[in-house]
Amino acid sequence: MTKSMKKPLLINQLVLALLLCAQASAQSPAGATVHFAKDGLSFDYPAGWTLTDKSSATAQEIVLAFPGSSAVIQVVAFRELMQSAEQARATRESVTIPYAMKLATQFGSPLSQLSESADCLPVGKRLASGFKLTGQLDKQPITGYVYTIVLGQRFLNFTYIRADKDDARGAEGWKMLLDTLKVEPPASQTQDEAKL
Repeated sequence: MTKSMKKPLLINQLVLALLLCAQASAQSPAGATVHFAKDGLSFDYPAGWTLTDKSSATAQEIVLAFPGSSAVIQVVAFRELMQSAEQARATRESVTIPYAMKLATQFGSPLSQLSESADCLPVGKRLASGFKLTGQLDKQPITGYVYTIVLGQRFLNFTYIRADKDDARGAEGWKMLLDTLKVEPPASQTQDEAKL
């Protein structure tokens, strides 16, 4: 192929790439919302975030990240149905607390911060319990939120971690997730189980 033939070909490829980019941005305008729904778990998140599904047979694990920033949101919805409030408390003690302790250690925070930072957070019309952790990672101030709730008789852990400088980017995704997070209850769920 001669140089004179290559030039129009490269220009055509460039024009095609620009057209595809224009179509992609037209399909995902600023402020657009993406809806995730799978296996009874659903939520909305802002367009521009990337979603990675790391689910397994025991739990759905969805990770949202904002490209070019440290903001990461993770939702883990265990597939085993909670049969009692005691079972939910035991799961929180065996899963959530060790995870929060590991984060506190990574952030260089004293483990006593866990008891000092116990918090409640509205998730739709329910309240989730959890922790706000602060510290440093790679010499940057960092904040992490670790919360749990039972929805649709399933135990959920959800986490939001970001360098403080990226909170403006991450806060929109975190708020949208909290406002829209839902889990469909099993068809056989009783009224008492729905209160878990």
